[in-house]
Amino acid sequence: MRERNNTLNPDKVYSSEYSTEGKRNPHDCFFDREQALSQLLNADLVSIDWFEEDKENNIYVEVNLNDLFVWGCSDGEILKSLSDLQSLYDICATCNNMNNGTIIWAAFKRREKPQKGFVDILKEDGDWSKEMEMLPENHYEDFLKNENK
Repeated sequence: MRERNNTLNPDKVYSSEYSTEGKRNPHDCFFDREQALSQLLNADLVSIDWFEEDKENNIYVEVNLNDLFVWGCSDGEILKSLSDLQSLYDICATCNNMNNGTIIWAAFKRREKPQKGFVDILKEDGDWSKEMEMLPENHYEDFLKNENK
């Protein structure tokens, strides 16, 4: 059985060799998408998936979001571009707990806060930010509050 790696190594993902400035600024550096995807897969932050109804038999890179926005809901977000891959990698690599990076990335992608339990985890781990605070409340929790009035 292959051993999982619980860290991300941005030094292997970003290379200033291709930068005219020689800086380690992600916007000026070469982003090695294969290395980034490999690290995210190895850390179990993304998975490879396919859909049986897809007649072209495409495979997808997906972030598991089960129960993040709605309890008891099987859910995921497909990475649709190199920009998605890079932003997910960067967020995960800068979090105190890299697993929280998937929560933060998905919240910004969906433009809403996760459920309160996940907000509490992010705060406890020191990964909560002003930007997260400014996101709209979780739609599901808002719905439940209105239902119980």
